[in-house]
Amino acid sequence: SPPVVVNAVNPGFCQSTFFREPGMGLVLRLMRLIQRKTHIGARTLVHASAAGKESHGKYLSDCRVYPLNPVERADLKDEAEVLQGRVWEELVRKLERLEPGVTRVV
Repeated sequence: SPPVVVNAVNPGFCQSTFFREPGMGLVLRLMRLIQRKTHIGARTLVHASAAGKESHGKYLSDCRVYPLNPVERADLKDEAEVLQGRVWEELVRKLERLEPGVTRVV
């Protein structure tokens, strides 16, 4: 099992100060009608932080865990594992540049 749980989190289209800027078009202003309240979108972020190992490599949206393709597809399993390894290695390199030694605890 992985020492770190990595997943993709979608809090949804949440309210922000972005749409309060002058010069925003009518369409963008109308989109405010379908925006979620920020605290609703934050629920998925909290859910993701509390999710266990079973959420590793998955997509989380609306406080649900979904498979994240192509990882879950048997016919692409080998390619997906190579891609996961490359993403992990790149993340580790970037973290080490920011804080040397940080990945020793992982």
